[in-house]
Amino acid sequence: MSRIFIFNIRILSVGIALALALVSTARTEENRAHRHRLIPDHLKFQYAGNMGFISIGTGYSILGGHVHSDVFYGYAPISRCGEHIHQITWKNTVLPGSIRLSKRIQWTPVAAGAHLSCKVGNNNRETWVILPNRYPKNYYPPTAVHLLLTVGTCFDYRIPGSSRRAGMFLEAGTTALYLRNWLRERHVSLHDILNVSCGIRRPF
Repeated sequence: MSRIFIFNIRILSVGIALALALVSTARTEENRAHRHRLIPDHLKFQYAGNMGFISIGTGYSILGGHVHSDVFYGYAPISRCGEHIHQITWKNTVLPGSIRLSKRIQWTPVAAGAHLSCKVGNNNRETWVILPNRYPKNYYPPTAVHLLLTVGTCFDYRIPGSSRRAGMFLEAGTTALYLRNWLRERHVSLHDILNVSCGIRRPF
């Protein structure tokens, strides 16, 4: 009787050990999948667009690829702007639907976005994050922080032998401040407030 009891205890111990091993393996795989989700899935390069003369960013394609959320660093040299400009932009673009043009190419006719951009570095006489001492407290809002608005189109190309897609995009955009001035001031034209940008997207 005692031998049967001891045998059952051994079988139970082996079962518990196997169950713990399976749980540990499942948790390890879950942790790996979680860490994988934290890694950005693409890299972008952009020319112009109120984000710097040239900018580079990385981020995520979420909600089935219908939303891109990226963080960009942009730079404009002194030869273009009269000073060295560094910008950080949180860019969010919605791609509501696409049209398949061929086996590998698809076209998104309309992509719209709202982005938050901030010039970083020392305050100067024209742009600042912290109000300079020469002005009364709360006299002006930060002029280095802007809401950017864009509308554009993009093309995606499926890489041969892979499910990943590279892409290129073209956008027209402005800032919320420029848009407000256009709505208020008759002498301000769309040509004055709009800019055109383009870029490419490379998957990781």
